[in-house]
Amino acid sequence: MLPSFPQFKSLEFSDKSDIENITSQHPPYSDFNFTSMLVWNVKGSMRVSEINRNLVVCFEDYMTGEPFYSFLGTNKIEDTADKLLALSKKEGLRPFLKLIPEEAAIELSKEKYLIVEDRDNFDYVYATQDLVEYPGPDYSMKRRMVRSFWKNYPDAIVRTFGAEELLKEEKVLGLYERWVKNKTIEEKEVDAFNETAALKRFFSSGMPYEDFLEIGIFHGEKLIGFSLVEFLHSDHIISHFLKADTDYVGVYPCLLQEGKKIAFLRKKKSFFNFEQDLGIPGLRKSKMLFRQKHFLKKFIVSPKTE
Repeated sequence: MLPSFPQFKSLEFSDKSDIENITSQHPPYSDFNFTSMLVWNVKGSMRVSEINRNLVVCFEDYMTGEPFYSFLGTNKIEDTADKLLALSKKEGLRPFLKLIPEEAAIELSKEKYLIVEDRDNFDYVYATQDLVEYPGPDYSMKRRMVRSFWKNYPDAIVRTFGAEELLKEEKVLGLYERWVKNKTIEEKEVDAFNETAALKRFFSSGMPYEDFLEIGIFHGEKLIGFSLVEFLHSDHIISHFLKADTDYVGVYPCLLQEGKKIAFLRKKKSFFNFEQDLGIPGLRKSKMLFRQKHFLKKFIVSPKTE
């Protein structure tokens, strides 16, 4: 059971049911997805609580590591916001709440709070069928890249793994090492430590694998693309990890297409949450190349007066 505010507890796997009882009532914001919370809690610093039947989380900023409070829910939201802002001030944190979902933010008084769109943390949501088919002129480059990949590597194989058989952890970690090496050569920013730690936490988490689908693209015995998809309670899937060996040109759009095709055929989920871009220019550019159906918007909330 989650403690009642102002008490908090460190996030544990045993909190899964209590947290999902709340998150299942709301749009599937990636930050409050239990799998994401658990595996990316690599420092063990995340704390959770419940206030007014809303989920409260003490996060650390994905880029700076700075702690802050957020909540998911629509019950007594101004009371919830006031108490969390007061706690932030008491603890010497910056006086704002972040990752506040749009459904709560739009109900807060604009006279009382400064409410600012947090574009860097908008979740990109795509129509799964678009990624299966890459239709129309917007996706002409993706179609060409996929055709080129299969022309150059006709012996590549797409395999799926689920509860009955899991992709070997060492295969995935080997791919990650090559991905980091390529990023370093390209002089691109990479958070190798946290991403690798998060992946290892997934493999050791005890998650119910029937809720997940692992997709691997192999060239011979070599894993050249990996995607981990979770089937959510709603009409959505979410991608937790997506990595590929960029020495194989076209592998990324191929991996996205094959993964969504398999997921769509198995569960008929209509939407794909591809999470946020964190304001990283290259990541934003790559996600904007796909035609998002909509964003799941999040906001930064602070008091207008101190």
